[in-house]
Amino acid sequence: MNRKISAGYSYKDIPADIMEAGTRSVEAFDTRSRFFHFEFFRLLEDQPVGKKGDIIGLEVNMRPPGGFLPDMINFANDSNVYQLWADMIVHDTIHYQQVRKYSSGFIGRRDRLHYAHTTQDIQDTYRDSILMIRRLPAALATAMGDEVIVARFKTEEESLISSAMYRNKKPIKQDTPFMKKVIKRDFLNDELHF
Repeated sequence: MNRKISAGYSYKDIPADIMEAGTRSVEAFDTRSRFFHFEFFRLLEDQPVGKKGDIIGLEVNMRPPGGFLPDMINFANDSNVYQLWADMIVHDTIHYQQVRKYSSGFIGRRDRLHYAHTTQDIQDTYRDSILMIRRLPAALATAMGDEVIVARFKTEEESLISSAMYRNKKPIKQDTPFMKKVIKRDFLNDELHF
């Protein structure tokens, strides 16, 4: 596998069409007392399966999401998803009002690529937002990157700007056509988890 970029972020406020797709999926599948996640794509152009902007279901998984997504959910909500799941199993209820305070994101960096910004540059710039930096074993690095950085921000815009810095090979300015391309193309077609 020759993947160059492994990245994603969470919406601070889930768009209505994604919430509707998630709600319909919950109604269609028996998700009671299960830890589950759905994966959707937003089409960036008309395709045989739908029109530009449509939400397309990719997977229904009756398990926690993989990678660092449980951590990202915890960081975005100041919660513990595994404790919430345990409460559901033991008590058949959850006494938790979800308030998503942050947008969380991750970026996987590859040792073989040369970036304009070092990990130290990123730490210096986003010190208060970075929650985790991990080196991954080779078995995981192929899919996720040799080094993963997980952070949270008060806005989605901050997540996108920081992610561009994490992965960019050239220095960037925040107010450029490059950033508009990042926002419109790279992230809208990523998997969306909630």
